[in-house]
Amino acid sequence: MNKKIILLLLLLYSGNYQFSLKAQNLYVDFKNGIENAKQIGSIQKLTFENNKMVFTYISGTSEMFSVSSIQKISFISVFTGINDFASEKNNNQISVYPNPVANELNFKNLPESSSDLFIYRMDGALVLQTQINEFENTVDLSNLTVGIYLVRVNNQIIKISKI
Repeated sequence: MNKKIILLLLLLYSGNYQFSLKAQNLYVDFKNGIENAKQIGSIQKLTFENNKMVFTYISGTSEMFSVSSIQKISFISVFTGINDFASEKNNNQISVYPNPVANELNFKNLPESSSDLFIYRMDGALVLQTQINEFENTVDLSNLTVGIYLVRVNNQIIKISKI
């Protein structure tokens, strides 16, 4: 399982160079609505052990979270103030609905220009690659099997459940 998650993270990092270069903070959004921000420069190692995501920091301390409690992981540039962060995040945050999804997944807050959309199984396998934009904002997932998937669009990663 650990190798599969690590492979997925490597795919996400290597799939888009701009994605990894712009990311200065890692945000973990939990199902209970809490958001946890991590400075990438302070993280020495990120691992997955026994269904837990473990951050090992340069300082030698570590922190772990249950993978099942995570809704979404995203990478966002550092901002200079609270107002900048709030307006940038709300204006650029892509969201999906319904989640869990049965057939069609809808996207909100997409840019007008086309964006590459990638959907990965939890073992890191790419199961769908397409283009979406503000006007073509629905993706048919009826051919996917029931399970948990990661959707990557622009610099955001969204965890979805297929029912």
